[in-house]
Amino acid sequence: MRRSQRARQTRSTILDAASRAFSEQGFQGASLDEIAVRAGVTKPTVYAHFGSKEGLCEALVVGWMERSAEVELPRFAADQDLREVLIAYAIAHVGDVLDPDHLGLLRAVTAEMIRRPEWSAELMGSLPDKGLAPWLRDADAAGALAVDDPERA
Repeated sequence: MRRSQRARQTRSTILDAASRAFSEQGFQGASLDEIAVRAGVTKPTVYAHFGSKEGLCEALVVGWMERSAEVELPRFAADQDLREVLIAYAIAHVGDVLDPDHLGLLRAVTAEMIRRPEWSAELMGSLPDKGLAPWLRDADAAGALAVDDPERA
């Protein structure tokens, strides 16, 4: 296996182990030592890939958010059934959120984001908005919906 493939595989293995540990024990309860053992790597390897426990958690959140952002609304059109489009979009997101493998991780990350709002704001601000806000801006501009703050909505 080539070095870059091996590094990607190691990174993926660490992320899987961290997801399980954070899901089961929360961010505060999970240790990098335990995550390294679960992943079958050394603690310095975890640091080499992610820099810190926070960096590891951020990588999990960013990966989850990027996958979530892949669910895109169709371009806004005045003749769309707005209710139908929004319900389909919500179902696509709720299915992922309620997946048992992700639910515990979501709880752990949400608790940490509440504890550290500055980290949450920085992390959320770095993600591209390919979903709801642009669609809401277009719907507002067309007069189909009244949306004062599409990003917040």
